[in-house]
Amino acid sequence: MMTPLIIIQARLNSKRLPGKVLMPIKGKPMLQYLMERSPLAVVATDGNVEPFYDALPVEMGDGVTGFDYPTDDVASRFGGMLKLFRGYGTFIRLCGDSPLIDPALIAAAIALYEPPYLEIVSPVGCVEVCDTATFLAGLPNMSPHEREHVTMLLRPLGRTIHVGRGPRLVVDTQSDFDRVRGVIEKMTRPHTEYGWRECVSLL
Repeated sequence: MMTPLIIIQARLNSKRLPGKVLMPIKGKPMLQYLMERSPLAVVATDGNVEPFYDALPVEMGDGVTGFDYPTDDVASRFGGMLKLFRGYGTFIRLCGDSPLIDPALIAAAIALYEPPYLEIVSPVGCVEVCDTATFLAGLPNMSPHEREHVTMLLRPLGRTIHVGRGPRLVVDTQSDFDRVRGVIEKMTRPHTEYGWRECVSLL
């Protein structure tokens, strides 16, 4: 299979913890950890891109693209990114609130993928592999709820694999952020060397 386009969804107006993707941990924004763990990824956000450019290193800021769709229309931002980066038959969806996603899970999802959809769910977040043509075909008819959650139409057509158990290292609330920050602060090696099991073990 051709290498998928990896798209990170990130926005600053999260309902439960606004601005969470740029909240600092050990001197750098949370989103940067995820981008360092998936260095070929691009970031799709809304039209408010300046805070990302200000917070991220220049080379990472270049990978952030803003789209002027309604904030909750995440699916249209993905559609915009897929049209910008043409030629990808598949794409991977990552969420900006999962800074400790394991590259091994991304590799496993690619290896296990069968069209049109595969999801791996783990304590450090989800990796979704999606067929581009199927997604784009369904996009015009998506409801507002489906547009916010991006892959709802694809999920019934594929399979979901659950990997591991333990407290989630995904950031939805302040307490989640504090938990993830505590794990990162315990690391004695570069964070990219820690797989999901070792991250969980640091809790």
